Formats: sequence, structure tokens, C-alpha cells
Amino acid sequence: MSVESQLSRRSSIGSWLQERLGLDGLQYPVPAHANALPYTLGGVTLTGFVLLSLTGIFLAQFYHPHPDDAHASVVYIITGAASLALASAVLGVWLIRRKDPSA
Repeated sequence: MSVESQLSRRSSIGSWLQERLGLDGLQYPVPAHANALPYTLGGVTLTGFVLLSLTGIFLAQFYHPHPDDAHASVVYIITGAASLALASAVLGVWLIRRKDPSA
């Protein structure tokens, strides 16, 4: 097989793949605002990080890491502070669904 026939075969396979997969649709100009940090990080990601940080700081106010107090502080967070339990449940469900979309 000659080199020219191999090149023409490769180009025909490449054009067939471009036609079938629609790879030409991925070639578009990137808008100028897409290079900004808020756009790159994404609003949802930033919101999730802020929510995670705020609830973590809030829950850290009630958690005592000393071995004698740790269990009692977790029990208090789960049962005694209803708003804390609600916040951690909502955040936990949201995080589980983010890791496993089928849940």
C-alpha cells in the first residue's frame, strides 16, 4: 500500500468521524467574559463552597473535640439544636446527591 493511499484513507476516516460525531460544533470563539474568575469557578460551585464554609464554622461552635465531650456535643448538634440538624441534613443530602446523581 502506498503512502498516498494511506493518507487518503486516514483523511476519509477523519472526515467520517467529524461528520458522525459533530466535532465541528465544538469550534467556537470563547467570549471575553469567560476568562473572568467568577465565570471560571462557576456560581454554583462558589455558592456551595460558601454554604459549606458557613455551616462548617457554625457547627464548629458547638462541637467539642475532647474525648470526654465529643459524643455529647454530637448528640446535642443532632437532637438539641433543631436548626443545626436541619442545616446539616439539607447539606448532607445535597452533598450525597452531588456525588451520586442516581440517589
